[in-house]
Amino acid sequence: MATVFQNDTLFEGNNIIEKQFQALGDTDQGSLIAINISELAGPDSNGTAPSTWPAPSKLSLMEITWDVQGFNFVQLLWDATTADEITYMGGQGYMSFWPIGGKHDPQSTGFTGDVMLISGGASTADDSYSIRAVFKKKK
Repeated sequence: MATVFQNDTLFEGNNIIEKQFQALGDTDQGSLIAINISELAGPDSNGTAPSTWPAPSKLSLMEITWDVQGFNFVQLLWDATTADEITYMGGQGYMSFWPIGGKHDPQSTGFTGDVMLISGGASTADDSYSIRAVFKKKK
């Protein structure tokens, strides 16, 4: 069975976007775009409609919760010529970056602002992961 990937926006406000990524299946996924920054409404509240706000230039991870079963790992990356790791996940866990203002995109050479997702080690139809991540939009 091929792995089925689901990417949902749970909430998108002026400065925050909350995403949920889920997968079920026995095959590893190549690099997927988890968040295409150019498709987001920008972090600007100048009294105009959100659809007219320019897209954010970068994101910061504020918190993340995960449950990875069967996959050896799932990894979130900042997209760049050489991708920068956001976090590496296996098993169950939670991390909060609120106290330090978020985990920021280092904007390495060739950065796009997008968030990528990679998984590895899937082998049975019951392998799955569920990730909930909150990002802050930056100008």
